[in-house]
Amino acid sequence: MLAQLGALALGCGRVGFVADAAPRDDATVDAPTADAGCVACSEWCNDRDDDCDGAADEGAVCDGICARVRRSGVDLSLLCGASARDAAELACAQHGGALVPITDHATHQAALDALADAAETCAWIDGSDASEEGTWRRADGTLFWTGVADGIAPSGVFSGWRAGDPDASAESEDWLALVEGEGWADSPSDATCPALCARAVCAR
Repeated sequence: MLAQLGALALGCGRVGFVADAAPRDDATVDAPTADAGCVACSEWCNDRDDDCDGAADEGAVCDGICARVRRSGVDLSLLCGASARDAAELACAQHGGALVPITDHATHQAALDALADAAETCAWIDGSDASEEGTWRRADGTLFWTGVADGIAPSGVFSGWRAGDPDASAESEDWLALVEGEGWADSPSDATCPALCARAVCAR
């Protein structure tokens, strides 16, 4: 997933940060300049000039973001304020991203780091079994888990469930959340957590 999101994140704009480094102050971000070869995308809070106008993160693009974590060119943004799952998904879209699909250990750890940085206990991430109980899929339809806690992931597919989850205690627990210091949890849609967002596909 990091490779896939990295290709998206690096496919437009100009680089204004060092991959895998801690977020830097505005004063230390490389000053972007207009570039005739720049491919314009919507601006994303990542110290890059995504829209090729010579400025990085202008306007209100970083408003409402409480923590950012970078791994291999991929930016994860944890939004401020807890909300129900549908509102979290909408909030990511309004920031130009989507709830992050966690498909490898590096992304899983980056997401946990974002929670720790913001002192949050949980975050909404991509995944649900709302369409078919016990069949967990990403927003793009990719199957990543079948069953309850003793279930199975498809061969080669990462899973990060916390101990005992997913469980069968309530059929309404159809949505995937990340719990700080533990892992994935099946949660009801009206539980409240911040949204953890990653860059969505950039329109060319």
